[in-house]
Amino acid sequence: MKLSFSKIRTYLECPLKYYFIYILNFKTKPKSYLSFGKTIHSTLSEFHKLEPYPSFDDLRKIYEEKWINEGFLDKEEEEKEYKKGLLILKNYYSKNIFNYNKAYMVEKEVIYKIKDILITGFVDRIDKFNDEYEIIEYKTGKNSIEYNSIGLIDGNNILQMSIYYLAFKYQFKKYPKNIIIYYLSLDKDEKIYLNFNNNISKETVKTILNVNNKILNNNFYKKENEFCKYCDFIKECKEWKR
Repeated sequence: MKLSFSKIRTYLECPLKYYFIYILNFKTKPKSYLSFGKTIHSTLSEFHKLEPYPSFDDLRKIYEEKWINEGFLDKEEEEKEYKKGLLILKNYYSKNIFNYNKAYMVEKEVIYKIKDILITGFVDRIDKFNDEYEIIEYKTGKNSIEYNSIGLIDGNNILQMSIYYLAFKYQFKKYPKNIIIYYLSLDKDEKIYLNFNNNISKETVKTILNVNNKILNNNFYKKENEFCKYCDFIKECKEWKR
């Protein structure tokens, strides 16, 4: 079995949704917030490949090249989001250019194996200082986007980052010194340093094993929650009989 955080999150959100996407291969609709998030992520990934000290014009040009225009209602909404993204990047640049460093790695695939389950993920950015490493994950949504109600460890993306933490140790043979969630928005720009311990790691492994076992046992049931109103498969869900 090969799992990722996205697959695990989808199953925890709704097992039937997992079945639609990953078993039946139903396609999800383009969404503006996903396009926006991917654009910011890829822009900063390319930006941190540059040698010190890049200009804001360098960052802006990358943003223009990386812009994804899928999922917007119309040109007006796209233009509004484009300008918002540019303001976020201006804020990011002004806060980070004086301690800018070229990343050690960007979009690095990390792998963690537990029993016969291969867990994969892509870390936004890894910095290296002497022999110490720092993991940075960018978030363009609010830090309450992951809910306890679907079984995640808490609202701060701990499950995702715990998976990366364990995968990093498995691949690099040492734990990263810092794991940082960097929230990027116009009203809240902040870094959150996460702390991990054995209890969190055990809880992460327990969650992975639990999801894996349910998938192998074809346990794909409807799970009504706050995500239902955003689901692409409302019609299919209502018609589903099993």
